[in-house]
Amino acid sequence: MEKIWKKNMVQTKQAKKRRVSSISIVWLLPIFAIIIGAWMVYSHVSSQGPVIHLILQDADGIEAGKTKIKALNVDIGTITKLSFNKDYSKIKATAQMKKIATKMLTDTAVLWVVSPHISKDGITGLSTILTGRYISLQPGQPGPLQTKFKVKQEAPLIRPDQGGTSVILYDKDNLSYKLNIGDPILYNGYTVGKIVRSQFDLALGYTKYTLLINKPYNKLLHNNSVFWTSSGFSMSLTPNGATVNVSSLSSLLMGGVSFGLLAHNKPDPSPVKQNTVFKLYTTHDAAKKDSYQKSVYFILQVDDSNGLKAGAPVLYKGARVGTVVSAPYKLLSENKTFNFPSKISVKFKIDLGRVFQDPEKVNVDEFRQQVLKAVHNGLYATLDTQSLLTGELFVNLVKGKPLKKKQKLVKVDQYYVFPSKANSLDQIKNKVNTILDKISKLPIDKSVKELNNTLVQLQKTINGFSPNSSAYSEINSSLSKFNETLSDLNPLIKQLNRKPNSLIFGSDKNKDPIPVGSSK
Repeated sequence: MEKIWKKNMVQTKQAKKRRVSSISIVWLLPIFAIIIGAWMVYSHVSSQGPVIHLILQDADGIEAGKTKIKALNVDIGTITKLSFNKDYSKIKATAQMKKIATKMLTDTAVLWVVSPHISKDGITGLSTILTGRYISLQPGQPGPLQTKFKVKQEAPLIRPDQGGTSVILYDKDNLSYKLNIGDPILYNGYTVGKIVRSQFDLALGYTKYTLLINKPYNKLLHNNSVFWTSSGFSMSLTPNGATVNVSSLSSLLMGGVSFGLLAHNKPDPSPVKQNTVFKLYTTHDAAKKDSYQKSVYFILQVDDSNGLKAGAPVLYKGARVGTVVSAPYKLLSENKTFNFPSKISVKFKIDLGRVFQDPEKVNVDEFRQQVLKAVHNGLYATLDTQSLLTGELFVNLVKGKPLKKKQKLVKVDQYYVFPSKANSLDQIKNKVNTILDKISKLPIDKSVKELNNTLVQLQKTINGFSPNSSAYSEINSSLSKFNETLSDLNPLIKQLNRKPNSLIFGSDKNKDPIPVGSSK
């Protein structure tokens, strides 16, 4: 048995020892899953941009986890949280932005809520009816990262994909009933922009409009441009008749604002900055009148200013040289007494821009001295009728006899008083009034009484020649005797007609005619 066991022991091979792995392949799967998950987390985190905080007026249409933030209709973020601010007056929103939006979030970036809006130009934001509201981002200029923003309710005036220039008009004439948001901005009748905002300024007491002039038409805008309302229809009465202006049909229906340069202005080469302030005029003529900045002012004293209004022209030989500024001028007393002056003062100006081609080269004081010299040489002013239909007057400058050497011009305040005379129509009125005054001073009542007495006596005299009166009988008797006398004188008159010297030589006696016998 022992031998057999040994024999078997010899035949049995010695077992080889191997190292068994301590980690099973089964555990590799979770490790790979963790690595992939970590990579996905890292990829997600690395693709995320900053977290920003927004302030909104309300949360109408805004939902956490759904409302997107877009730039040029590309998703760049999502609203993740909504809450109230401390006084519960506004909404605080937290948004997770994508990494691509990091450089867009600077202090010049603008965010606004996009919602459906109906205007004269059409419907905007129509897609939000199906998808809901979203917040649009206008990227800012390069700069440091900004994480807090106020979200506006309206889109900015100038968007990067549009361009243009925004200007502000102040409306001192309160024309707000004529203009509305969306009304066109016209240049020579062509639409180049629109009114995008209107706001009443409580402090100043008038309306301000914000206009957007689209690119490239903003190159037509200059710092010395003027703006006026375009009603589409205007009518004015002038000494030459009625003037009617009719614009395009769209302007006639909607109105709008026109702009341009005045005829005597040259384009200002300097560029117009954003939100430059301009004045809004009622008409183009009003803008033209207000454009003459360099002027000399005078006072005209008249007996009656009825029919003369501020804005009336000042003419010299038919050419306009100025404008009436105030009629009357300072009629209201500054103290508690009013003396009822015999003359009414009128303030008018002579514009250098109407007299000189380039008024900027002319000194105002020197021009004033030129006018005063012309006054001493006989220049004076009269009030003439501008229109018989309306009764409006204008100031007419006329040359007459020179003033006396010692005669000096007086001043009212700091303005010289311009010499004045009554016009031809006033002179006729004065003469007629003088004649009427003389007639009224005649003793008409006494003359009428004497005339009545004379008529009574004449009536009595006429009544004395009635057929039944003695005077009538005597006149008839005298006329009969006169007729008999004429009958007696008739032969003598015939004789004198035949022979004028018969009174001296006597008349020939007519012989009896001898009958002539007949022969047998």
